[in-house]
Formats: sequence, C-alpha cells, structure tokens
Amino acid sequence: MVKILAVKCSSELIGLVLKETAKAGNHELVKLLLHECEARNLEDSWYHLRIGMMVQDVASRGDVEMAKLLVEKCDPTDVGRSLKIAVENNSTDMLHLLAPMTAVYIKEDPYIVAALVHAARKDQVAMVDIPVQYSDQATVEEAILQLSSNGDIAATKLLLEKCDIASTKHLFVKATEKDVVELVEILLEQMDTSCIRWALMTASAKGCFGTVKSMLHKCDSTSIGCALEIAVQKRELAVVDVLRDRCNLTSIRDAIISAM
Repeated sequence: MVKILAVKCSSELIGLVLKETAKAGNHELVKLLLHECEARNLEDSWYHLRIGMMVQDVASRGDVEMAKLLVEKCDPTDVGRSLKIAVENNSTDMLHLLAPMTAVYIKEDPYIVAALVHAARKDQVAMVDIPVQYSDQATVEEAILQLSSNGDIAATKLLLEKCDIASTKHLFVKATEKDVVELVEILLEQMDTSCIRWALMTASAKGCFGTVKSMLHKCDSTSIGCALEIAVQKRELAVVDVLRDRCNLTSIRDAIISAM
C-alpha cells in the first residue's frame, strides 16, 4: 500500500515524508522511499540537501543503521557536519561509517577541522585516528594551527604525531608565516639549518617579531644576517632591533647597503 501511494506522490512530498520517516526510525519505510527516489533519478539540489540534513539528525541520535541507509545517498561534501556531531557524541561506530565518505573529495572542510580539534582537546586518541586516516594534509594542518594558536599544547602534540616529516616541515613554515609562536617552538628542534633559515627570513619579511625572537637561539650567524637584510628592506623596525643585536658589524653594513 505504501509503495502504491509513494508512486503517486510528488518528488517534493516524498522528500518530506522521507525526512519524517527517518526521524521516526522506520528503516524499512526509508528503504522503500529511497528506492522510489532512485527510480526517479532524483538529482535535484533539494534532494541532496535533505539527505544531508537527515544524516546529521541520525548522527545526533546515534542511529547507525539508519545512517547506513542514508549516507550513500548523501553528497560527500555534506558529511563533515555529521562527522563533527559523531565526534562530539564520542560515537566510534558512526565515525567509522562517515569518515571514509570524506576521502572522496580534496577539500579543507571546516567541520572536519572542528572535529579534529574537539577530539584532540578531549585527548580522544581513537576519535582522532579515524578521521585523520581520511583527511587531507591541509585539514590536519589547519586543526594543528588552531590548537596551537589557542595554546592547546597537549592537543597540538597529539595531532602532530599523525604527521610525517615532510608535512611537519611544511607546517613549520606555515606557523612562521602566521606567527604562531607556540607551534614554532614545538617544531623548532626537529628542523634542519636550511629550513630554519628559510623560516627566519620569511618571518622577518612579514614582521613576525615573536616568531623571530623564539627562533634566534637555533639560528647561525649567516641566517641572522640574511634575515636582517630582508627586515631592513621591508622596514620591519621591531624585527631589525632584535636581529641587530645578534649581528656583527659586517652583517649590519651589508644590510644597510642592500637597503640603499
């Protein structure tokens, strides 16, 4: 009977019924309605949007079986919100279901970033490991930058354990560019001379006084001299002041000449 009625319904009405049926937890009826939607080849934006909202609702309720029915019909770009909810609810089963969906597109998703930040702050290692497997490096890096910017050092270190050395170097450069002193200090000991020199020059050019100051004890005289030249050229006076005290007369002279 329900199947006969569904065939007679408009697509918009089926969408409304599908939403209410999913909320009620009626798995069999949801299957039937999804089949009808598929038979109609529904690709309208309202359909994908409504499915995405339903996945969020079932994630909030922890209904994994209903989520299994819906998630394959959901646009992958809409899964991030539901994944964040699963992390907040500490639902590993839901997270195992949703996380693979986020790997089909390369995009820094703010909801996945927020999920990683939340899990790391709560020291939920399992809840960190699952989404990290399917997240692109830009997403993980943004989560680390947010955590370190807010002074969440323990959580920052937890996420850093998931990064390889190449990613760590890239993150170090980003931290210097954004003047995230806490992260620079954490990563500094892992960096080689050339990486530190490049980062110091970048920070000096951008006037990142705090970052420059935090790096000086690991910098050789050549690196400091190069950074001073750039700071003089860019007229970053605060940076010039802190670098000048670490330079010899030759480096100071070269910096003045380069600015003329």
